[in-house]
Amino acid sequence: MRHLPLILINLIPLVTPLAAADTDIEFFETKIRPVLVQHCYECHSAAAKDIQGGLRLDSRPGVRKGGDTGAAVVPGKPGRSLLLAALRHESIKMPPSGPLPAVVLADFESWIRRGAIDPRDTPPTSREAARISWQVLLASRKDWWSLKPVRTGPVPEVQDADWSMRPIDRFVLARLEKTQLKPATSADPHTLIRRLSLVLTGLPPRPIDVTRFAMAWAADPGTAWLELVDRTLASPHFGERWARHWMDVIHFTETHGNEWNYEVHHAWQFRDYLVRAFNQDVPYDQLIREHIAG
Repeated sequence: MRHLPLILINLIPLVTPLAAADTDIEFFETKIRPVLVQHCYECHSAAAKDIQGGLRLDSRPGVRKGGDTGAAVVPGKPGRSLLLAALRHESIKMPPSGPLPAVVLADFESWIRRGAIDPRDTPPTSREAARISWQVLLASRKDWWSLKPVRTGPVPEVQDADWSMRPIDRFVLARLEKTQLKPATSADPHTLIRRLSLVLTGLPPRPIDVTRFAMAWAADPGTAWLELVDRTLASPHFGERWARHWMDVIHFTETHGNEWNYEVHHAWQFRDYLVRAFNQDVPYDQLIREHIAG
């Protein structure tokens, strides 16, 4: 046993490269292959009707060999890799629809710089190329925008800066100005409170609330609006209204609805639970976990 530490130390150089290789393969399978499948295989794989430029990107040999203009990827040398230049639209423009996002280009540069590890040893047949492995499909689905971490983007510059009450308004205005459109005229306070009440509670506002809001709006529109939103969200009618949307999606019912029309006993407890959850502002992920647990 006294020699065990020495044995373990000697094994470390063997384990480290294996771990690094696994990491590189995972990087390729999650960051590189899904992009190639989505944006390049249509013209540069065995599944293509006509392989463009003699270039195949569905195997490591195809990537190394390249096409009519030379090797697509030179491991360790992003600056000499024609594939990266094409993705950046520096020479040949791939994909033709437009350059890929900067984060994707950074992934390809990192992949090439780290040796362009690619486990695809042999070119697939046309039948094999037509089938996308579940790993690639899963990775492409994980790349969906709603599953990515939230990033704070820069607020766009606009011509009519006075129109925006909050930073989010400038995103809307920037798109309108891009298409040479102008925002609609601002609604009056009576219209605003009615819209808000109907959307959040499904009920029209009380006359006294309309009068109070109009007076507050005349004094300070911004503060009056924020306070109105908070009050409306705090109303018990908010949960009653929005729980119905959820119940519609899951087909909630208290009877079977056929010719016998049997009752679904205790279904009301789930309905009341949803109303409470919305009124207590239960986070969405917690709401899903509670549904699964229930």
